[in-house]
Amino acid sequence: MSNTSNDGSALIPSSAPLAELAHCQRQWWCLVALGVLLSICGFIAIAFPLASSVGVTVAFGVVLMISGLALIISAFWTGNWSAFLVHLLAGIIYTVTGFMVSEAPLQSTAVITMLAASMFCVIGVFRIASAISMRYSQWGWGLLNGCVTLLLGVMVFKQFPESALWLIGTLFGVDMIFNGITWSAIGLALKNADVDQDAATGTVAATN
Repeated sequence: MSNTSNDGSALIPSSAPLAELAHCQRQWWCLVALGVLLSICGFIAIAFPLASSVGVTVAFGVVLMISGLALIISAFWTGNWSAFLVHLLAGIIYTVTGFMVSEAPLQSTAVITMLAASMFCVIGVFRIASAISMRYSQWGWGLLNGCVTLLLGVMVFKQFPESALWLIGTLFGVDMIFNGITWSAIGLALKNADVDQDAATGTVAATN
């Protein structure tokens, strides 16, 4: 059950741990500031899609290298066991792939863009086919979703390789903007929520 006041506190579940909720309420502005910062970074990423695309690709390569090194170390750390070779080979593949992605970010961005376009096309066709064949509740929205996804994949293919310069950065920017809006909304809801300050002792006043 959740609060239902008109000040936006409906976003805050009444079953939340109140001591934690009271602490978060005192720092509501931090969540709003985080949301604003994420939104600004998202708009910057969309404004400079090539730089953000390359940055995301390089970061992906670094993550792969770290994961690969962790797998290699864990393979030797666990000692002689039946899955040693599998973990070792997986760690080597991760590390080498991450190094290649980081060393050639533009080419890697193009490859990732093609994979994304292929994924959009496959998912779009699947959604269209399932909506038409199954005719589930509100299947029209599923059909529309599939058409939009398929058209996005076709558009990326048609504009390749130019699409490699903007797709990843744009998607990353949009994701950051929506994350920023979410955190800002949570912060403002916490500000307006009626949380008893005795919550630190486990007492809560929830308004309906």
